[in-house]
Amino acid sequence: MKSRMLVTKVFHSILLLAVCIAGSACDQSSPPTPSAPVTEPPAETVGDAATAEEIDEAIAFRLRYGLRADQAYVRAVAIRSDAQAAIPEFGVPLMPDEVDDLMSRRWDPDLLVDVRNYGLLFPEDFGGAFISLKGTGVTIAFKDQLERHRRALSNLVPEGSVVELVRVEWSLNDLETFVERVEAEGPWFTSEGILFQAGADIFENAVDLRFKGPSDATARIEDHFGRPTWLRVNWTGPPPWKGPRATLTIRVTDSDGRPVPKLWCEFTPVDPMVDASGDAVWATDSSGTCVLRSLPVATYRIRLHRWVDNDHYDVHPIKEFRVELAPTGSTIAITIPGP
Repeated sequence: MKSRMLVTKVFHSILLLAVCIAGSACDQSSPPTPSAPVTEPPAETVGDAATAEEIDEAIAFRLRYGLRADQAYVRAVAIRSDAQAAIPEFGVPLMPDEVDDLMSRRWDPDLLVDVRNYGLLFPEDFGGAFISLKGTGVTIAFKDQLERHRRALSNLVPEGSVVELVRVEWSLNDLETFVERVEAEGPWFTSEGILFQAGADIFENAVDLRFKGPSDATARIEDHFGRPTWLRVNWTGPPPWKGPRATLTIRVTDSDGRPVPKLWCEFTPVDPMVDASGDAVWATDSSGTCVLRSLPVATYRIRLHRWVDNDHYDVHPIKEFRVELAPTGSTIAITIPGP
């Protein structure tokens, strides 16, 4: 694969919209369904092997939807020419039979609502209901009394409905109580220089605590709460930048002195504790100029990439360099080879 998709895939968005009904989440409780094995690439393959990032993205997609996801298989599929047709729709290469599988799956939002409404009658036991993305049907979770709920649901839902019951450690009420416990520790988080958000995650049957702050704070947070089984701590980046900011201007011309438009300017702070988050896409304009405003004053690794068809970029940069941004701002002139 020579390029990476930046646009959101329609099919993926529709599935996630269905999952969001009534605060639900994706089900990954059942094992992946193996696809036909690929023992070696066929005669027709695309030119370049997939990057590590593309492989990781493909594996994450496959795990979410219950497709075969071992790395050897994913790498073999990635260079098959007959798997490339799936990229515009799904964002990753897929075998034709895998596409057929995904397109044949059916989810009933009404069934999800009915099942969830039943679960809400048992707040101390109900662990959530969600679309089963690995197949067809709905999954509902309970802390206890699974057989009782199985019998009741078999009499409540339409005949032929696919409803899977799973046992979980915590009810939704339990998780909300844990969230309140985390939020009550706000002063402690502030003293540690940590910004956090916490919420119940029915997919993990846990409290999802995401934080910005020192990258080594995960263990301190877990220890502070006694390392409970209900807590999942995820570092999402450094704390917000409080230092000076400045503008970085990059002017790009080719070897003949002509401006080079439509190049994506990727910038990454060399220091991982510098928060330079902002707009996701910056590109050179018609004058070959890329303006990165209000960046933290720090040292950056800059990569210039060519765009393809306006929604892809070549994963291999055509130019890579470092810039130490001055407090008053910096302007850099870069020359690249012609097309």
